[in-house]
Amino acid sequence: MAKMDHSRAFEAGQPASGGAGGPSRAGAPAWGRARRVLRCDKGAFAEIAAARNGVSQGFVVAIVAGVVGDLWSGPVMLLSIPLRLITAIVVAACCRLLSGFAVREAQPKALLGVMLYTAAPAALGIVPIVGWFAGIGYTIVLRVAAIREVAGVTTGAAIAIVLLASAVAAALFAGLWAVLGLAVFLASLSEFATVWLAAALRLIAELFS
Repeated sequence: MAKMDHSRAFEAGQPASGGAGGPSRAGAPAWGRARRVLRCDKGAFAEIAAARNGVSQGFVVAIVAGVVGDLWSGPVMLLSIPLRLITAIVVAACCRLLSGFAVREAQPKALLGVMLYTAAPAALGIVPIVGWFAGIGYTIVLRVAAIREVAGVTTGAAIAIVLLASAVAAALFAGLWAVLGLAVFLASLSEFATVWLAAALRLIAELFS
């Protein structure tokens, strides 16, 4: 059996394999795939897109990278890790919506797995400030390369998709925290009103006692 190229396997909707006598790449370890993604190896993104466990492995890679990168920040990781996951999901969704204009239509599950893997540079955040900015830039570069390879769009189109999706994800996350902040404010305002009302009632009771 002839060896199947990873990108052709993805287009055919089949798991990538190493051919007769070769190891199957569909069951490749997550960390091996993450290293290939970080090197931006040709065919790495198509391999993940074609793998049945691409999404589950991608979640593991994204979460572990986030924890490592945010070790120094403590509670901040409770915000940063969900933001990275939300961004990966939104980027995948935007790419899926725009893939009708692409060379080949990319499947949602395939795109999600690839986008989760591109969050691996978040581990650079273990170096304060510099590593955080380097991780963001590295992630953007990987996402552009991933969308270009998986969806078959031009580099310019891939950049536009990544920027648009990142802006949408940031807006959604900001909106979520705005709603939570408003809820906390209203709760504290209600508590203040309760205390004030109790004090007023005590004053009235003292006046008429």
